[in-house]
Amino acid sequence: MQIVKEPLNDEQPIFEFNRDPKLQNDTVINVGDYKTTYEDIQASYPINKQEPIRLLVYWDDVCQYTSLGLIEVLNSLLESNAKIDIEHFLSRPNDYIYGIDYVKKIFEKTLAPEQISEIKKEYYWNIMKLSLKSSLFNSLIQTNSFYDRIGFYFPYEFAHRHILQQDLTKVFFKGKLQGKCDFFYATDIPFNKLLSTENFNSIITPNIVDTYHYIINNDLEQISIIGPEAHNGIDDELASVFAKYEKCPKPNKCSISMYIEQLMV
Repeated sequence: MQIVKEPLNDEQPIFEFNRDPKLQNDTVINVGDYKTTYEDIQASYPINKQEPIRLLVYWDDVCQYTSLGLIEVLNSLLESNAKIDIEHFLSRPNDYIYGIDYVKKIFEKTLAPEQISEIKKEYYWNIMKLSLKSSLFNSLIQTNSFYDRIGFYFPYEFAHRHILQQDLTKVFFKGKLQGKCDFFYATDIPFNKLLSTENFNSIITPNIVDTYHYIINNDLEQISIIGPEAHNGIDDELASVFAKYEKCPKPNKCSISMYIEQLMV
């Protein structure tokens, strides 16, 4: 995960590095099928010379596979038995960047798309209780020493959201002198716009292309973009351009990294 930032000037305070005592230099950290070490992360991101990471993360099907939980809820309500191929879901094409569109395709002969959206909204907390977390979410917890703010983006407000926010704050910032966990909702603000309004400098997005276009169109700089290796909006033509100029700096001094998806069982 390559992250490039400008050094702080001399008048700015140095961010205090809060090392997790459980992590040693040779500790292996898994992000899907990709493996790295704690030492490698420190080498690629010299925290004492850089500003802290302020990370914005899309929740649905990035941190937690809520689309799979939604299928379980729909099966229960409809007394149906819709099956899903997990591997196909994780490697689905760009036609279904967002997992809910994949679910709508499965149930297209039974429910209208807007009905599925309403059911997801009504039962969202139940869906969250049924849904498995991702290996990426576990990796975020392991590397929480590297950021002092994390924001999670949900489709709408939901029951018990304040309890979840408190729990995540404890998970990510326990024992740290500073740290902030924020919740944002699609009903209040578009996802990418938070890069402008909240000064995040890193983003984990299901749609790399959409986020990248927003950054360029709004003249933002030095944003680290992270997204899934599949169904991320990058078509074959754009992928070939990225591969051709892989070693060249990205426009607006941004970096793009991808991860292979896995469920955390």
